[in-house]
Amino acid sequence: TLWTRTDQVTSQTDLPGSIRQLTEWARSALGEQAVASGRVGRLPQVTTASLNALRFYAKAEDALARNHRQASRVLLESAVREDPDFALAHWRLAMVLGNDPDARAVTSAKDHHAARALALSSTVTEVERLRIVATHHMWQREADEAIAAWEALLSLAPDDLEARGNLAGLYYRLRRIPEAVREGERLAELRPNDFSTAVSAAFGWVMWAGDPVRARPY
Repeated sequence: TLWTRTDQVTSQTDLPGSIRQLTEWARSALGEQAVASGRVGRLPQVTTASLNALRFYAKAEDALARNHRQASRVLLESAVREDPDFALAHWRLAMVLGNDPDARAVTSAKDHHAARALALSSTVTEVERLRIVATHHMWQREADEAIAAWEALLSLAPDDLEARGNLAGLYYRLRRIPEAVREGERLAELRPNDFSTAVSAAFGWVMWAGDPVRARPY
């Protein structure tokens, strides 16, 4: 019996997931066992025309999570070589360069990738665009504009850790303490097993809000 299946991909970001679904369906039709879910679906949902670039970006994000910044930089440089129009890879590379211990030596490269990301921001999803725009305002020390962009992003992606972390920092800078403490608490709720977010939440309640009772669970 010949089976056929047609799937419609509505955007570039749908491509990896659609390929994965079709692959799993084909394996099932052929009687193969399903692939263990632990190694499936690791590619982030970001806008790029290149699967190789997406793989480099995913590896770079993993390297950053492990605090391997030099490895992340090399991987992100590979991603933008594979896809020069990969806005979020340019954005992340600018961030990595901006946090380099010798940041002044890479200022030109950082500014180049930051400008490239901003120029490409109209070609990506709204969440990606807001992430790039919010970071741009932070680099320009435009706190109110950055807050507005991060808040807009959270209206679309309420569990975005990066947005909440940056908002907390901006609120503290502007002495908007109740909002800052709430963002710190929300981060701790989203990452219940993360020591640093728990400490930050507790510190916020004790030192900024003067409420040790609220700090005690952390």
